[in-house]
Amino acid sequence: MLLRLKLITTGWAPEQREALEQEDGWEVAREWDDELRAVCTRFQLAHGRRGERASGFPDAEMWHTLWAGSAR
Repeated sequence: MLLRLKLITTGWAPEQREALEQEDGWEVAREWDDELRAVCTRFQLAHGRRGERASGFPDAEMWHTLWAGSAR
């Protein structure tokens, strides 16, 4: 949940903000889905990661970069 919220608030997943505003928004935030993986892949590619390093699955490097202030 924290990953999705952080990606939304830093501008990487603005399209997902609307889903959180729905009645079941917190349930959506908790789920891992293809949309979240696509956002993670975009984030990784934008930060120069390629190949297996841009898998769409968050790792320690992505978490560090995201929390280091990587707003869009």
